[in-house]
Amino acid sequence: MKRLISFYAVVAFLIYVLTILLVKLIIKGYQEFSESFSGLLIESAMAGFIFVFLFFGALWLNLSNTLGYLESDSFEEPTYGHKLNLQVETPIREFSKLKERFTSSYSYVRASENRAAIKFHNGLTWKNWGVGGIAFFNAENGNVRIVLVPFIGYSNNATKKLEKEMKRVKELLMG
Repeated sequence: MKRLISFYAVVAFLIYVLTILLVKLIIKGYQEFSESFSGLLIESAMAGFIFVFLFFGALWLNLSNTLGYLESDSFEEPTYGHKLNLQVETPIREFSKLKERFTSSYSYVRASENRAAIKFHNGLTWKNWGVGGIAFFNAENGNVRIVLVPFIGYSNNATKKLEKEMKRVKELLMG
């Protein structure tokens, strides 16, 4: 997650600075722009740094709990935020088969054999701030307890995404 946000922060900074310089070139004309280029570069770099720091700082604060948890080594149930829990009875009786199903359907899967738990999500894009979760497997009765958490926090949209993803996970488990 840090790599993704760092990459986008650098790209956003460069685009912001170049856009400011281009607008000032168009407004002031080449002659006046070239005379004060170093001052304009410093101004736009400072403005770009402040904007990117504030924007991506807010983004980091919003995503750090969910993505930080999903990409961590902890297999405890999340204790924070908006989540959806469900117990599903499945025909699966082996943890390896459960892991195969999640691996085939999700881009990020982390499993703990001794905890019989699987963390999963499909990643984060600018268009899709999806849902991730953890599944706890009980080999004796085939029950899987699923806990889903949205990347975007509390909202009606997050609730809809949680319900849609829970339906998808149930179909995956029963499949």
